[in-house]
Amino acid sequence: MEHPGPKFEAPTGPRSGPPSSLRTGDQVKPAQTPWVYQLPNQLTLARLVVVPFLLLAYPLDYRPLKIFCAFVFLAAVLTDALDGWLARKRQTVSALGALLDPIADKALIAASLVLLANEDSLWTWMIGVLLVRDITVSGIRMVALEQGFSIDVSVFGKLKTIAQGTMIFCLMINEPLWGWPYREVGWIAAWVSLGLSLYSGWKYGEEYLAQARQRGLIGNIFGG
Repeated sequence: MEHPGPKFEAPTGPRSGPPSSLRTGDQVKPAQTPWVYQLPNQLTLARLVVVPFLLLAYPLDYRPLKIFCAFVFLAAVLTDALDGWLARKRQTVSALGALLDPIADKALIAASLVLLANEDSLWTWMIGVLLVRDITVSGIRMVALEQGFSIDVSVFGKLKTIAQGTMIFCLMINEPLWGWPYREVGWIAAWVSLGLSLYSGWKYGEEYLAQARQRGLIGNIFGG
């Protein structure tokens, strides 16, 4: 999170000697790095840039390019965990970064699922369920924030993210490569992702209703 820089009081006496911020013993905090130059935020922006690249490059009928796109997607997914860890470690979590991070994640996943549908690599109804679940959960969490409480990411939600990333990566390759059955692994991950998506979505709904009931918000929601 970005913090305001240190505040220095203007000297009341005659201006003599070095500035107060440079005197021995004073602890001067370094200037805040602009948002765009912070590494975690650069990784978030990189994920956003990957989205139009995949949408333009993957549909081209050139097999090596499709495989390259799959590994670009994998690298982008891995930066999701990396940028969050770096932001917490370096204490550079910013409001804009916190806003763009989930946008970049959802855009990357949604675009990749659309590409799989275009290639007939995954059933359209399954892609629809996954997308609707993500939109619904995001809406529930946004409503919770508007009402003054938050819903933490559950362990099943994290497992769903891992399974979904594995599914997309493998089905973007969608053929045996280097001795690995990517298509078969991708379909196994797809069913696991679907199950975890539905279950974790249900748990998010339960968590929201429980917290809203504790705060007396249920009546307002349903017009009571």
